[in-house]
Amino acid sequence: MQDAMDAVRFLLADSPEQALDTFRVLDKLNQKRRKKQVAMTQQAVKLAAPQAEQHQGLVVYKEEFHEGLIGIIASRLVDQFALPTIVVTKGTSGILKSSCRSRNVNLLELLQQCAGVLEKFGGHANAAGCSFKEENLELFREKFHQACLQAAPATDGKKVQADLEVNLEMLNFELLDRLKDLEPHGQANRKPVFVVKNIPLPETIPMQGKHLKWGLGADMEMVYWNGAGRVPEGEVFDIAFTLSTNNFRGKETRQLTIQAISS
Repeated sequence: MQDAMDAVRFLLADSPEQALDTFRVLDKLNQKRRKKQVAMTQQAVKLAAPQAEQHQGLVVYKEEFHEGLIGIIASRLVDQFALPTIVVTKGTSGILKSSCRSRNVNLLELLQQCAGVLEKFGGHANAAGCSFKEENLELFREKFHQACLQAAPATDGKKVQADLEVNLEMLNFELLDRLKDLEPHGQANRKPVFVVKNIPLPETIPMQGKHLKWGLGADMEMVYWNGAGRVPEGEVFDIAFTLSTNNFRGKETRQLTIQAISS
């Protein structure tokens, strides 16, 4: 989002004083970037939520999204909705640029099915990018949704590795604020996974598609994207999940996104 020379000046500083001055500049820029990132992510969540209730993948477009942040925003949406996600912004000459993220569905296979409307695409199974003409946005979104519907999540036999066993009372907003210090997340720095054990599930809140949702209190909810038919029989459950904040229609809630569940 800024000239990289400030970072170079910091590394090549001739004195501690010069390094400190440059560091302060970099710190201000980073704070500005994080504020923009938070605001854009909140906007993206509002755009993504209706799609998540009806489709198996997300294509979120906003002209004002900064090209340098769309990859991070896409990762945040994957963390929250656990669906293949493409965040799109406006490029030049009528071309839209995007950043794509996925956790358990091969992105390149999805994009290959949309190749007819793409100008170019590339990357790997979990992170990719593509570009297409602005006039093809809705057609691309339709093709991507269809590709996601037909795709089967990868079954590589891996077990979910939980970082910490907790109880629901520990999952407060203070913890969420502290978790932000661990960002940004990616392949080399995955989002923390928590586990709660021996808890009953309240009545399921209906959602469209194959998704499941439960209310856990006034401002806490748990979602299981594509979870229909995947909850084992039982009265109490062990649940592995990631934790995030969901800002939707002006209401902030703590959201647990299920990664694995057993009885």
